[in-house]
Amino acid sequence: MKTEVKTLNDMEYTIFVVDDEKSLVRLIRKTLERSGFHTEGISNGSDAIAYAGEHPDTLMLVDYAMPRMNGKQLIEKLIQKGCNVPFIIMTGHGDQGIAVEMMKLGARDYIVKDTGFVNVLPQVIKKVTEELVQEKKLAMAETELHKYQNKLKSLVTQLSLTEEFERKRIAGALHNNIAQFLALTKIKLGLLEKKLHTDNLTKNIKEIRTYIEKSIQVTRSLISELNPPVLSNLSFKMSLEWLLTEFQKNHGWQVSFKNDDSPKQLNESSKTILFTAVRELFFNIVKHAHAKNITLSLNNIDGNIQILVTDDGVGFDASKKLSYSSQDNGFGLFNISEKLDYIGGKFEIISEHGKGTRAILTAPLEKE
Repeated sequence: MKTEVKTLNDMEYTIFVVDDEKSLVRLIRKTLERSGFHTEGISNGSDAIAYAGEHPDTLMLVDYAMPRMNGKQLIEKLIQKGCNVPFIIMTGHGDQGIAVEMMKLGARDYIVKDTGFVNVLPQVIKKVTEELVQEKKLAMAETELHKYQNKLKSLVTQLSLTEEFERKRIAGALHNNIAQFLALTKIKLGLLEKKLHTDNLTKNIKEIRTYIEKSIQVTRSLISELNPPVLSNLSFKMSLEWLLTEFQKNHGWQVSFKNDDSPKQLNESSKTILFTAVRELFFNIVKHAHAKNITLSLNNIDGNIQILVTDDGVGFDASKKLSYSSQDNGFGLFNISEKLDYIGGKFEIISEHGKGTRAILTAPLEKE
């Protein structure tokens, strides 16, 4: 089934002639209609305001020097009403000051009502309407692009959430199957070792038990990396404290943890996204910042959780790192930004070369 797409062209605009000289209005309309334009005519500003508000695809041809309400006053009133109708100004005086004044208000062109000006109107109006059509097409393309970008953002975040779900599922499978089977095998070998008295056989069993013990340790470590149990077993605050302590032990950081002690109720998706975001920031510090002092702060600000990660490392150009196309670790930070945007949050990086980095993560809290 084909989708019908409406195309734009310059003839879709109604040329709206506003001039107090009715005979001139008739002449202008007749000239423009011969060139294929659809026209309407009104002789005063008040009626023009009413008409313009109901007809968006209109190009106004406005006389500057009308009684009671001149062209400038008419356009200013339309702007005040939020009705930004494109217009061309006409005047019987070639006053450059008037031209500049009206161009500042958004005039598309300026025409002096000299002898024969009516004959050049079709060319002027065709040029302006073609520009308007191109602008509208560009706006439509930008709207479609924004829709696509939003869909892409949503897809990236959904993919990340699916990844987290799969991590939990695989970690659960490892724990409930492989880890338990290894543990049972180790126990059985221990019982068998006690019943045997052959030195060589006992030695072999001890070696097997050693391999199994190492396999259990590796499996537990993998389970912890795939799905940190702290998120299920501890509060969000305590989970972040545990994460900070682990990095401190493994990398020799001097750390500080601050919490304003206000309630911070988060749903499961937000907890997972924020926890993995902080962990990603910690990995960045290890890989790139070479920092020694790290501060992690939690605050409740106007119904949002705010997490601050501050380090005294080498710093970087934050504006480049938050773009999708940036090299090195830019995608990691971009991914954090997209995930937070998905849950209604915000990610901000403040950093300079040689002055450390301050990362701010904000996300809405659950209403109690």
